[in-house]
Amino acid sequence: MKNSNQDGYLDFVTQEALRIHNKLFMLDTGEGNDFDYTEKGWDVEELSGWLIAPEQRDRFILCRRNGTEDEYFENNRVWVNWYFENNKLSVSFSRL
Repeated sequence: MKNSNQDGYLDFVTQEALRIHNKLFMLDTGEGNDFDYTEKGWDVEELSGWLIAPEQRDRFILCRRNGTEDEYFENNRVWVNWYFENNKLSVSFSRL
């Protein structure tokens, strides 16, 4: 997948969502627990958003524009936690 964000950490999270769940991660907001990952130049934090099937992307974007994403994608809400495992940054996705 080609990186499409100007944020390396968000690109990483997006790639991990595809790799782990075969889903697209659609960001809602940063949730704190900040970490300055100077080795990569990333501002790391926990995130909230949605994991959606790739074929639902256009519908999600339309719902987001209309403010109805929580109504139609409520069961897709996730929290993204970051952690280090074997000195490597990792993320996990848990349902809200």
